[in-house]
Amino acid sequence: MSAPPQRAFLSGRRIAWLAFAGVTLIAIVVLALRFVPVLGPTGTAWGYCDDLTHARYIDLYTSHFSTTLRAQISAAHFAAAEQLADHQAGIVATCDASPLNVVLAGNGAQVKVTEQRVHYDAVVTTLQLGGADWRITAFPDPAVAPFGIAQSFCDALATADYATAYGFFAPSITAQLTQARYVGVEGFADQTDGKVTACAITQLTLDLPNHTAATRAQVTRQNGPAGGADVAITLAQGATGAWQITTLPTA
Repeated sequence: MSAPPQRAFLSGRRIAWLAFAGVTLIAIVVLALRFVPVLGPTGTAWGYCDDLTHARYIDLYTSHFSTTLRAQISAAHFAAAEQLADHQAGIVATCDASPLNVVLAGNGAQVKVTEQRVHYDAVVTTLQLGGADWRITAFPDPAVAPFGIAQSFCDALATADYATAYGFFAPSITAQLTQARYVGVEGFADQTDGKVTACAITQLTLDLPNHTAATRAQVTRQNGPAGGADVAITLAQGATGAWQITTLPTA
């Protein structure tokens, strides 16, 4: 007479287990739908953070930047920009990324990572990602672009390529100074003080609200003062987003 209640108990327990399994399966499916699509972008963010906190700037550049972004700055200039930031604000001590901070948008994604340099409070940086392998498509550090222009100008001076150097000037300069005149001025300086043997950006201050940057460069000439001259290079971001030199570099 006790068998029917036992079967009822077993049937009830089986139903409970089936219900639990169903709920668990639904939860797994929901989690998969939520997190599987963000695994790629999250992986890029984790790799970015790992390279950044270990100062592996060349690896970061080659492994995580898109082809289009790499065309805008050389690996050497990117590494130099990050090293200057380390010198001015301290190294990046921590960098955290989470799949919870990924936003998918069409064929791209945005990932918010929290970075903290030794001498500054933590800041939230948004990584713009795209492509099948989720590469970074925009500079995470806005100071990199103006640094690249200023250092490229420096490189042109060091190779006496004054036509290329002139190409970094904004219309506010080129409207008043022809390329031929500028090349002539630099040529005269070469004759009197010797050619530029070294030029490196040593300081950068970015004014994001006004889209300007103030940099200092150490420019060394063959017959110039020991240690070189401290030269100011001011830049501004135009309507197209490109950075240009807005005042003639002067010591």
